[in-house]
Amino acid sequence: AAEALLEATALQGHVVKEGWEEGKFSDVTVVAGGREFHLHRLMLSRSPYFAALLGSRWAQGAQPDGEAEGAAGAGVAWPPRVELTLDDTNMDADAFACALLYLYGQRPVLDVPQRAVRLLAAASFLGLDDLCAACAEAIVADIGEDTVVGYAHFAEAHQYGESGEIVKLACWGYLCRGAAHELRHLLPSLPLPMLQRLLRSDELWVHSEHERYLLVVEVLSARREQLALTLEEAGSDCDAAGLADAEDKELEAARELLGSSAQSHGALSFSHMTHEELLCVRDELEEEGLPTAAVSDGLWEQTALRSRIETCVAQGHDKDMLTTPPPPLSAASTSETRGAEDATDAMERLRLGASSGGSGSGTVGGVGADGSATPKRGLGRSLSRSMSSPPLRSGSTRLLCAFPPFRFAVEFQAVRALSNGMSQHSPEVFYAGSMWKISVQAFNDEDPHSRRTLGLFLHRRRPDEASSPNRSAGAVPRQSASAGATAQRAAAAASPGAAPSASGSAATPGAATTTHVPYADTRERVYARYQLICPAKKNVMVLGSLKPESKETHLPRAPKGWGWRTALLFEELDQYLFATPEGQLRVVGVVQVL
Repeated sequence: AAEALLEATALQGHVVKEGWEEGKFSDVTVVAGGREFHLHRLMLSRSPYFAALLGSRWAQGAQPDGEAEGAAGAGVAWPPRVELTLDDTNMDADAFACALLYLYGQRPVLDVPQRAVRLLAAASFLGLDDLCAACAEAIVADIGEDTVVGYAHFAEAHQYGESGEIVKLACWGYLCRGAAHELRHLLPSLPLPMLQRLLRSDELWVHSEHERYLLVVEVLSARREQLALTLEEAGSDCDAAGLADAEDKELEAARELLGSSAQSHGALSFSHMTHEELLCVRDELEEEGLPTAAVSDGLWEQTALRSRIETCVAQGHDKDMLTTPPPPLSAASTSETRGAEDATDAMERLRLGASSGGSGSGTVGGVGADGSATPKRGLGRSLSRSMSSPPLRSGSTRLLCAFPPFRFAVEFQAVRALSNGMSQHSPEVFYAGSMWKISVQAFNDEDPHSRRTLGLFLHRRRPDEASSPNRSAGAVPRQSASAGATAQRAAAAASPGAAPSASGSAATPGAATTTHVPYADTRERVYARYQLICPAKKNVMVLGSLKPESKETHLPRAPKGWGWRTALLFEELDQYLFATPEGQLRVVGVVQVL
């Protein structure tokens, strides 16, 4: 083996020195980036790009005759000459030369991140997948607070195949994990399409829907200020048309993210904010001249969701179902109970922008009662109209699966310190008449290869049941776990987690926080679809699915949870842990009661 290695090294040295450096026996000349390379078609054929190019008929039209440098009458110079234009601004002549040298067997040293970016562009141009992968790995390792914005622009603006997607995914996971806190100041500088996807995404780690709203407004305001500063600095030399187009894109982004109605799929689910938060949000958006129709619809959805939950409780069903055909949409269909009538009256006042005890007239989102535009100032100062939406149907005609999923985020401290059987529980949050939380638990005996694993579990309890935040998970039926990658483990069936003895617990600070409960779902068990999401530096791990075709989960009675006992390997935790050496794990929960 040692002899073979020496021979291979000697051969590589000979090829590089005689062929690359001295250009001996060259049978093709490549011109690119102002430089001329005397190369060899046999070596270039390792590149799919050159293999196709040099295999064409024109490149084969002249062959040496042993005495002359060209073939008489062939009309083609020898050796063939290939002139290339390097259009990609990320690629320079040095990077192209480095990619060519790779074809002669010499691997590059990627100790300078910028070199990896340029070389990735060159390797992608030549179709060198292995070199692209090495460059992507070097870039991903360099992603941090000082570099993520630059790499995000790089990945968003160029298509470099699978390796480019690896860089984009790494930036995405890093941003999802810290954008709401440590990286908050970087968001205004992100490419607008990526920023919009990030603020909408379920994978973004942000505590609540109201905090997501505050983040959206803060980022949009910062981008507006940046645009105004650019305009001021440019002065009379500015491109008026270009800046007007940029402003239009920013305003359209504001409309899209804040939602012109509940059906517009903006970044926010207003129905999962409290009534008080919705009133404040309405006033703030109105002051900024932005649409408020989605805020109004949010309160309609709150009323409909509560009504539907109470109907399920009265019928005694663990899963929602329609017992009668839905009535036609009419004014009468929105007043099935006195409570719904009261909410409807309040909603009308909110929709019309009237204060408590007011006349019901006014403007919403900068649009008058007659539909005329009355923008004020701020983010929506140039919006001429605000889209409105009709009242949503009563809760009696909408199944629970038609309501927006509920999103919440939690974090666990000192995860590395968990020993076998120990668990941590997050604070509880209210959704659809129930209290919800997430727990993590360490296991030593779940993996077939005896590797330590960390389980993730979702818990639901009735508000009238006692909370047990300090109890750790106990014996749970095993779920199959593969010996392969995390993605294979994530696809394994979910398994329940029972409440263990308190001796093995490690409570998350604040787990006993008191939460206001506006109404109660008193069913012992419910059906749900849910996801547990762990954003990381290299990717985002998603367990579970919300797709209609995915399997439903019949959640167990409290204090048991349901989830994955082999969600993560302790040896893989480094890419998921954040902020502290002890190991801070951030998890997003997305739940939809059925």
